[in-house]
Amino acid sequence: MLDQETDALAKSDATVGICPITEAKLAAGIFPLKRYSRAGRQIAISSDSNTSIDPFEEMPWLEYV
Repeated sequence: MLDQETDALAKSDATVGICPITEAKLAAGIFPLKRYSRAGRQIAISSDSNTSIDPFEEMPWLEYV
C-alpha cells in the first residue's frame, strides 16, 4: 500500500483483517502495520482458510514481517 492509501484507510476508522501466512506465501506484500497503528487504528488477525485457520499460527508470521 502507498502511504496515502494507508492514511486514508486509517482515517476511515476501519479495522483491518490481516492474513500474514497468506500474504507471505503469495508474496502479496507486507501490510504497513507500524504506520497504520501509529494512527491509533487496530488490526484483526484473520485467515483465508486455504493455508491455515489457526490465528495463533498466524501471529508469529505477523511478528516476523
